[in-house]
Amino acid sequence: MEKELLLVVDRFEGGSAVCIDDDENVFNLDKADLSGLAEGDCFLARIDGNKVCFVRALPDETARRREEAAAMLAALFSKNNGQG
Repeated sequence: MEKELLLVVDRFEGGSAVCIDDDENVFNLDKADLSGLAEGDCFLARIDGNKVCFVRALPDETARRREEAAAMLAALFSKNNGQG
């Protein structure tokens, strides 16, 4: 059964790409199917079993998530610096 998922590349291990969805489900996909994507990139995938049928990079979503993470990190550091 084919399903469409928004995934993030967590890391590459050999010929595999370890990807995670927003519910923290892990998908081990063939690295070759994700050509042009890097660790941390968001993408839309249609997956049938373990076979990737379609991939579309989502650069705007990647940028949004990176900005959100940077803001959280900055807030954490500014909180810790005030308590030091």
